[in-house]
Amino acid sequence: MSAPAALALAKLFYPETKKTKTGSEVHNIPSGQERNIIEAAAFGASQAIKLVANVAVNLVAFIALVAFLNQTLIWLGNRAGMEKPGNELIFQVKSSYEKLSVYIHNRENLTWYENLARIDNVTYTGRWRFDGDDIVYNDFNHTLTKGVLTERSVVISTYALCGFANIASIGIMLGALGAMAPNQRSALAQVVVRAMITGTVACFMTACIAGLLYAPGI
Repeated sequence: MSAPAALALAKLFYPETKKTKTGSEVHNIPSGQERNIIEAAAFGASQAIKLVANVAVNLVAFIALVAFLNQTLIWLGNRAGMEKPGNELIFQVKSSYEKLSVYIHNRENLTWYENLARIDNVTYTGRWRFDGDDIVYNDFNHTLTKGVLTERSVVISTYALCGFANIASIGIMLGALGAMAPNQRSALAQVVVRAMITGTVACFMTACIAGLLYAPGI
């Protein structure tokens, strides 16, 4: 489901209004000059050094930027007498209205701890955009082991969290594609945030479809 969702939303978020300039009839990639597979493998490995270095440096830079913004907000909050929150401040500001909507739209007569678990799910899907996969998956696992969420909620949350649309991925994409096409780095920087938003919506779309198709016991 993810591939069709990403393709459909990419066409909506960035519609192709002109004839493409990147088709096979425009660019003919010449074959390499390597004489055998050993030489080709060695050359490819040496060329990959720059690519891997760009990805690593951009990944560290964007994660550090998010950490810096969080610590700055925490410092400002301390100056105002606010206690340090349990979750990241950047996302707390962003998702406060989502948490409120969880309370308002509670039509299933859930208990208070089920409501809290649902709010945690909203927090996880938002923190994933800022903190990255590994950190949020680890925290999400703690919620699963508590046994509070229903199976359907677990399925929907899993599909919503399984994606590549987060701040750290911006660094990865800029590093990888920027190394392969240095002259297009400015164009990539203009669309990379839109691409992250598109990926986020695609993940939520697949989560919605998974929730509709979910059948207990299957």
